[in-house]
Amino acid sequence: MNKKLLFILAWIFLFGTEICAQDHEDHHTFFRENSVTISAGATSNSEINPLGLNSRFYYNVSENICFGPELSWFSVGEGNIFESNFVLHYIFETPLLGIYPVVGSNYTKENLETETHDNWNLVFGVGIHRNFGNFGGFAEYTQKRFAHFENIFNLGLMYTIHY
Repeated sequence: MNKKLLFILAWIFLFGTEICAQDHEDHHTFFRENSVTISAGATSNSEINPLGLNSRFYYNVSENICFGPELSWFSVGEGNIFESNFVLHYIFETPLLGIYPVVGSNYTKENLETETHDNWNLVFGVGIHRNFGNFGGFAEYTQKRFAHFENIFNLGLMYTIHY
């Protein structure tokens, strides 16, 4: 793919969806109904020493309700740990930030040097975010409970695509 085509596709992705939806004012905490949010960031787990990578894909059902999958990956020695969450958020507006509870399920697969484990857990927590047009940032604290108890911290950036 040549550089000119890549530049045009990036331009459409970043600005094209906003041009089509200029009749709606962006909000600092809420999302547009029937939009999607893609996120990426760093994740830290109380039981795992190195930082991991986290990605998310949320469907924004309404201005303050969204749900979707999250994927996290950690490199541990000669192995790795893969986590998949499916979560639901209900966003409460404050003057500066959106605050939301996190509720969902978690599947963890640990591929360690000599053994492999997998388990299911419940996820509970709280998060904050702030929108700046289509872009935004978030921070979350969650706990995994059931097979394991772990504290998890996430920090990242997000981009919302409007239809």
